[in-house]
Amino acid sequence: MLVVLRLSAAFEAQIRAQECPTVAVACPDEANISTKVWFMANVSIWSAEKPAYRWSVSQGRIVSGQGTPSIEVDVSDVHVATVTATVEITNFPTPCSNRASCSVGILSPRNPRYPAHWWTPVIDPKKPEWEILPQEAGPGEVILSKRNELGLLSNFAPTPFVFHGLRYASLEGFWQMMKYPEGPGDPRAKFPGLEWKYKRAQVAQMVAFEANHAGTLASENMTKMGIIWVSFEGKHFEYKPDVPGEHYKLIVAATWEKVKQNPEVKRVLLSTGDLILKPDHHQEPNAPAAWRYFEILTQIRTVLRQHEAASK
Repeated sequence: MLVVLRLSAAFEAQIRAQECPTVAVACPDEANISTKVWFMANVSIWSAEKPAYRWSVSQGRIVSGQGTPSIEVDVSDVHVATVTATVEITNFPTPCSNRASCSVGILSPRNPRYPAHWWTPVIDPKKPEWEILPQEAGPGEVILSKRNELGLLSNFAPTPFVFHGLRYASLEGFWQMMKYPEGPGDPRAKFPGLEWKYKRAQVAQMVAFEANHAGTLASENMTKMGIIWVSFEGKHFEYKPDVPGEHYKLIVAATWEKVKQNPEVKRVLLSTGDLILKPDHHQEPNAPAAWRYFEILTQIRTVLRQHEAASK
């Protein structure tokens, strides 16, 4: 009689297994922290009623899909190697297993010492063509985006500084000013048929796109003149040399002054730690060294950290 009961219990368990719906979760094997990750549940045929989904994640944030068969998870703030999403079908029959999970490997998990918003994906249909968005950073990189405080490190930023006794409103103003005549005796001022919309001193007090636009106008005049030089304190030097020269040295020195004279700029620069600094705009191929402001800032950051370490 006991044998019969055991056979009956086994048989009933087999019947229940055949009647229970099943649930599984699909997800990618790996994901970058700059992307959002999709998890999708698959419930086997179940005629009783519509499945009721309840999701949870081990890390990250569910941004859409809770209560549905699929969810989208923001992993930009994740600082572990794996994110697991679990779905529970809350209205499965009681004896049936109603949970399933799937895990995604996170490439270069976020270091918690850095603010997550530096990499938060930006969805902007009006994004200008020149812009590189925060989520486009590679492993170990950060984009010096004007959309957050890292924009202070941009040449465009309104970070005034004094250099050789004169005040400049921004590095961009300093940069573009060098294209303009230094006075009435300057060959650029005497060249026939040219219009200089701004004075050199005016450009020095400009920031951001205003300064950049002034520089574009000056570059057009340089092309008309057939010259490839700019000037500072009466000295002419090549604007885009193959080998870093006087122009590069001036930009490095001015960048140093910007950092030293603006405590918040210094703080933000040092807060980037060991991250690889990358520009927020597309640059021309083989851009001269002076254009690679992110590399200049990296060099300055290295020296500042060395000084900090030596003072401890």
